[in-house]
Formats: sequence, structure tokens, C-alpha cells
Amino acid sequence: MGSDPSEDRPTRIEYEVDDLVRVLRDYGVLTRDDLRERSGAREWSDDSFAAVLRRAVDQGSIKELGDGLFELGAQARDPSQARYDPP
Repeated sequence: MGSDPSEDRPTRIEYEVDDLVRVLRDYGVLTRDDLRERSGAREWSDDSFAAVLRRAVDQGSIKELGDGLFELGAQARDPSQARYDPP
């Protein structure tokens, strides 16, 4: 075995990407400010929200439409699929 099980666990940023995706799945197209407000990311640091949003856009989970608008991306993870196996 020898593999560290924590390597398979999602990171905090992956959970935060999931938070943003879930909000867009519920609300559709949102402005950056609305996405931050509705996801609870206003409690995160400005740098953290920007990093999470950039990662989500880069991986295709969120699509940037321009003019500060965002929608669900083509690569958004299906919420019915578990991210990891339960213990």
C-alpha cells in the first residue's frame, strides 16, 4: 500500500471551487460580486477568492463571460459524483 491516503483527499481550494460551482449551478450567470456574496466567499481573503475563481476558470469549472460575469463551465464536476470514497 504505502500510499498516503491524505494525498487523495480534496484540498481546501477544491472545496472552495465546489462552493462557487454549486452557487452558479443554482443561480446561473452571476457577477463576480454576486458570486462572492452568494457563496459566502466574502468571509475569505480577497486573494483567496481571486485564486479560487482563477483556478475554477482555468480548469473549466467556471466560464468567464466578460464584463465581470461568470457561469457554470463545461468541465464543472457533477455534484452527484463523490469526490472520494468514504472510509
